[in-house]
Amino acid sequence: MDTVFSLAGWLPPLAFERPAFLWLFAGLPLLWLVQRRSLRSGLGRLSLALHSLLVGVLILIAAGCHSLQPGTVRGPLLAFDVSHSLTLDQRRWMRDTAVRRLAPTPDTPTLLFAGTRQWLPWSEAEALLLAPPPRLQLEHSNLAAALTGILAEQPGRTTYVLSDGWETVGSAAPLLPLLAERRQRLYPLAPPGAERLPNLAIQRIGAPQVVQKGDGVTLRLVLDNTHSGRVEAELALRQRDQPVWQGVVSLPPGVSVLTRAISLSDDGLIPLRATLTPASDVQDAHPDDNRAVAWVRVSRPDTVLLLSARERDNRYLRQALSSRGFEVRAPRVSSSSTLPAPESFGTVILNNVDRHSLPAALPSRLRTYVRDGGGLIMVGGESSLGLGGYVGTPVEHALPVVLTPPQKEEKRTAVMLVIDKSGSMRREQRLLFALAGVRGVARNLKDSDLFGVIGFDKEPFPVIPLSYMGKIRPEVEARIDRLRAAGGTYLLPALEEAKRQLERQHATRKHVVILTDGETGGSGSAYLDLVSVMRQELGMTISTIAVGRQPNLRLLSRLADYGGGAFHHTTDPSSLPELFIGELEDTAQEKTMLEQEFTPIPNPRSPLLAGLAALRLPQVKGYVEVRLKPGARSDVSLRVDGASPPLLASWTYGQGRAVAFASDANGRWSAPWIGWDGFSGFWEQVVRWSGHTRQEKQTDFVVELGHTGQGLVMDLFSHASREHGRSATADLRLPGGTSHSVSLDRLAPGHYQAVYAKPEPGDYRIDLRLPSGETLGPLGYTVPAPNPRGEVPQPEPNLVLLESLAHATGGSLNPDPDSVVHAAGPPQARPLLPYLLPLAVGLYLLELIVRRLAGEPAEHAA
Repeated sequence: MDTVFSLAGWLPPLAFERPAFLWLFAGLPLLWLVQRRSLRSGLGRLSLALHSLLVGVLILIAAGCHSLQPGTVRGPLLAFDVSHSLTLDQRRWMRDTAVRRLAPTPDTPTLLFAGTRQWLPWSEAEALLLAPPPRLQLEHSNLAAALTGILAEQPGRTTYVLSDGWETVGSAAPLLPLLAERRQRLYPLAPPGAERLPNLAIQRIGAPQVVQKGDGVTLRLVLDNTHSGRVEAELALRQRDQPVWQGVVSLPPGVSVLTRAISLSDDGLIPLRATLTPASDVQDAHPDDNRAVAWVRVSRPDTVLLLSARERDNRYLRQALSSRGFEVRAPRVSSSSTLPAPESFGTVILNNVDRHSLPAALPSRLRTYVRDGGGLIMVGGESSLGLGGYVGTPVEHALPVVLTPPQKEEKRTAVMLVIDKSGSMRREQRLLFALAGVRGVARNLKDSDLFGVIGFDKEPFPVIPLSYMGKIRPEVEARIDRLRAAGGTYLLPALEEAKRQLERQHATRKHVVILTDGETGGSGSAYLDLVSVMRQELGMTISTIAVGRQPNLRLLSRLADYGGGAFHHTTDPSSLPELFIGELEDTAQEKTMLEQEFTPIPNPRSPLLAGLAALRLPQVKGYVEVRLKPGARSDVSLRVDGASPPLLASWTYGQGRAVAFASDANGRWSAPWIGWDGFSGFWEQVVRWSGHTRQEKQTDFVVELGHTGQGLVMDLFSHASREHGRSATADLRLPGGTSHSVSLDRLAPGHYQAVYAKPEPGDYRIDLRLPSGETLGPLGYTVPAPNPRGEVPQPEPNLVLLESLAHATGGSLNPDPDSVVHAAGPPQARPLLPYLLPLAVGLYLLELIVRRLAGEPAEHAA
């Protein structure tokens, strides 16, 4: 690149091709020092000055010195819209305006455009304005194609655009930043409006390309009424073929913009079809323009991946979320299992599942999933949070709470199983499955633990009196086999017998498990009084298991609530062994797991509790200790020894959200919540809040779809400073079900285009592979049936679009051509070698003469 110097305002600037040679001027003082004796005489000083000038001229020649002359002023470009939307009178007006006001020369570059474009000199284009050639696809207006052609011209040009501003294919708006960047100034000149037949039309329907399921969608409809007065018509909007909005609209003369908010119940790529039906007495010259289609891709944030190592932990959450419209997947979890990708779901719930039950790579993947916009919920329990081995893992980094590692203190357990042996227990082999559960409990107890079994019908039947497991282990199998299903059902005496046996023994944990499939008999108050004494005075806990559809579920649930245990209900007897064994999991006292009744305190400003914060939240009977992280929100807290630990906490992590619930959802600590009317609504709001930020990845590319006589047009615009590449492709699925791929051509910096020629009418699916390596799609577009009418002249030009073209590029609408300053071309380089070389030769000869004259007196004196 040349280096330019300006010596004075009245001299042209000088430029140097090799400016490094200018450093040789620094050696002139050395020349003067060597020839300092020459300064003693006048001729000697003149000789040294001439010598210095000669050296300076030679340095300028070596540096490639040349002058820069101002560039010539470049004339404007002309662009004419010759589509059928302009009448003959309007095109005649454009020609006359160009001749009288713009004064083009025969060589002025002129762009004629309709559906396509063509550059011509003015001398050839002038005659075509009144009779444009059909090859320009006159039935369409593609202003974007015209602006792409202008972008390809040299930067800094001025262009007069003579058009009515109405587009039928493409969109000019995305090109405006590129035009401004290349300093292409646009000066639109709008012709007068044309008279039109009375008609109603949907010019355009606009909708966002991507929305989340459940979010509202705002449609923007541009409707045109060419009648002289206001008319009424029925507007219908359909999602695929299902109506989503219908009503009568009153349209004033001219163009109207209507917005309608709708909600979409489906997901995937959905066509939104708008139909305008005029009243019977309203004239409509062109009924074929009363329909339009827009495509919206609806993502699914309401899909939930529910992970737990035991099915019984999931049953209440799964039922609650499914009843609220969520699609819940709860695969079997193990360290060797292959789980679905978290990225396919709006929310992932870790429900009382320990770290070692998950695939090794899943915690790191979950952290990335949340950071990129996913939702994560961790539900507590004896195998979750700090107790589940998550301390220090990537999952803890994403959670809004600091986890407390497990701290266990060994204890002795006394377990009393109270088994219903009434005649109904023969159904579905209920008693056999129950006895299998009893055997499982016995196998999992230590020799130092106490174990007992009481069967009951109308009377209690002690099968195994409460004894140390080490003493009775060999006898357990034989004694259990003594149980036979017969008789009625009366639970209270058996429960009293369990109390008597437990209160005589010493154990740090005393636990009763009741199994029944029928009515318990007796009054509810008698049971609750007994259970309250066992729990509050004797420190016993009572859990209940109801099997089948006949038990008194309300009473059994309250017994577990009052007894501080868990309530289970199953209609599948084969699940009884697992339920029994699950009651043994607390064989050591967890200092990080507190089991007593706590009253939740809601945060009234929490978005997770919208509509619920004013309600009284049910108590919880236990929770896992956690601490709130800085920046996280405590949505529900507890009051524990003067502190307020979080029960429900949430925060934003990266682009996603994470929630921690310190209690469980399987009934052990949350039995009051499971019977609460707001249980399903609470979990719905937690899941929707956590999964709300699951958005499509942002990209620097925008796609515009349209069609012309040539075919389906796909325009791709880049608004990034770098395009990361030079290739883009589009994969199309055609209406008939076949597929086709096309490459997009790079028309200008930041603008790519592909045309699928001769498309058949129907719905198309389009996936784009971008120059950055990203993918965009699927997108949809509907190619309508051929329109025999083509374009229709408009009563008014589209001044909004024309004004935006002028404003964005630094021009003006309908300017005075005399006030438009046209940019000059680049400066012209003028070599100075033809002048500097003779000057150097002259200085050399003149310096020789002066040196000879300066030397003659010295020779004479000698």
